[in-house]
Amino acid sequence: MSFAAVLGIALVIGTSIILGIALISYMSSLAKSAYEMKVEMRKDLDSGIKRVEAEMIKQTKWARGDLMAEVERTRAVMLEDLAKRQKDIQAAVEASTLQRETAWTTERQEMTETITQLTERIEVLEKRTRPRSRMTEPTAETTATEPTTEEAAPPLPEATPPPLPDFTREATAVSGGAPLAGFLRR
Repeated sequence: MSFAAVLGIALVIGTSIILGIALISYMSSLAKSAYEMKVEMRKDLDSGIKRVEAEMIKQTKWARGDLMAEVERTRAVMLEDLAKRQKDIQAAVEASTLQRETAWTTERQEMTETITQLTERIEVLEKRTRPRSRMTEPTAETTATEPTTEEAAPPLPEATPPPLPDFTREATAVSGGAPLAGFLRR
């Protein structure tokens, strides 16, 4: 083999080795840059995740604050509504109580008037029956000397008795359903 052939083979082998080393060096630099890109991407991803977490925490706090404000507003509205309903119910109860007390007072006055009228009628009847009982038991001496009490007493006018209330019916609006006859028996 000639010197030129050995030199040519040595040149090809040298060039191949240089190209191989250059290729290996290029591949290692590519691998190194790919690894660095991966590390950078990881850092970017981590910082992005941290930013998203921080933003989510902010929004969660903001939403929690809004929710608490809404709860407070709702609570205030409910308390106002409850106070209004309590006033309405209290006013209705007071009105009902006043109405019942008025009805009871009126009924009591009517009963008092009726009892007064009945008492007056009893007194009139007793006054009428006293002279008659004296007339039925006269003695012989009084009949001859004294005129009868009917002649001496002026005649009483006929009193028209007022209509008596029906005490056996139930007075549901006034006494809560208890019959009035039970009230009069006491």
